[in-house]
Amino acid sequence: MLAGAALASALGVWGFGAAKRLDASVPAAAYPTRAQLLDFSYIVDEYGRRAAADARLGVATGLVLGSSELYPPAGMSEHPVELLAPGRSDVDIMALGRPNCECLWQAIEAGALASSDAPARIVLIPSLIWFSVARRPAQEWPATFSQGAYDAFMANPRISAALKDRVTKRLAAYNVDARVAGPSLEGIAAGVDAAVTKGVQTARRLFAPAGSGLPVAGVVVNGADALEDGRDATSEAGEPDWSSLYTGALAEDARSCASNPWGVFDTWAQEGLSDFWRRASEWDEREGDDLSSQELDDFEMALEVCRELDIETMVLLQPVNGRLYDRTRYGFDARQRYYRMVRDACGRAGAKVADFSSHEYDEFFLRDDNHPSHAGSLYYSRALYRFFAYGEVADDDLG
Repeated sequence: MLAGAALASALGVWGFGAAKRLDASVPAAAYPTRAQLLDFSYIVDEYGRRAAADARLGVATGLVLGSSELYPPAGMSEHPVELLAPGRSDVDIMALGRPNCECLWQAIEAGALASSDAPARIVLIPSLIWFSVARRPAQEWPATFSQGAYDAFMANPRISAALKDRVTKRLAAYNVDARVAGPSLEGIAAGVDAAVTKGVQTARRLFAPAGSGLPVAGVVVNGADALEDGRDATSEAGEPDWSSLYTGALAEDARSCASNPWGVFDTWAQEGLSDFWRRASEWDEREGDDLSSQELDDFEMALEVCRELDIETMVLLQPVNGRLYDRTRYGFDARQRYYRMVRDACGRAGAKVADFSSHEYDEFFLRDDNHPSHAGSLYYSRALYRFFAYGEVADDDLG
């Protein structure tokens, strides 16, 4: 039996994934659907699927927790989910997140997925909009909460009781009645530990660094058969040729951004820009501080979870489109306060930062108000690759 399947079975026995289990015939995806993302037993099963395909390869698998920037648009081969897919280099990334999967979600997910003794690297990707007056956690969190992930988080013996209490109280503030399902926490933790030991330590492989000798695990891309078919022929793939890819990415962006002054794709300028202005006008009407101290506390909880679990952490600091945001409540000064807030929190927690905030006014970096273009995606891909392969921060210019 695959280790992931064994662990998933144990999680079911001990009360994890209490929500309805997704049909196993649902195809796996590089960017999981919301239903897949909220089914913790599904995520664990996918670890096993990738473990079976990766067992013979000494590649690094990295966990990336973010939001809509992890969605790979059609035809954007530079996007991390595409470029760092299984078999395309000696790093595979497992990207988890959807809109409204914010800092507290990252704290719970990281704590749920980490094993008791695994060395680890993880990337967290926050977003300015999470910290803005647009946030509505009490309305959004009930549809984002995963009981299975929360149960696994609470069962992790390496997370302090004080931090678990902070997370649970914050969930209550966000209109989520989080209660541990099944037997006692001690029993759940014992069951998970036994399953991980009896299996092949699926979660440990998920976080295994390059050169550890441990096979890795994660979410399969385009189904198990496609993954298996591509592995033998590409098992010698190494680091991408960033210079060559960057030349092509700039050419693609130049074609896509040819007819507007905003540094965004023409299609978005025609179809999405008016909606951005509408949302920006709503920000002006909302009361409250420009930047949420509550979201900052959530971000610090995510960093603290990683610190308590000895997970080597890098935060990818995304820019927004300066040309657009300069005309909103979140002008240059407000954005600089946000960037400093994130950097300072990372400094206090000992987390690394891949800082792309200086790219706000680049001609080619974003395809809309905040999502990466071909070139921006390549910057993100290189940052993820270098961190997971070597533990390095790579945020210097590609050009």
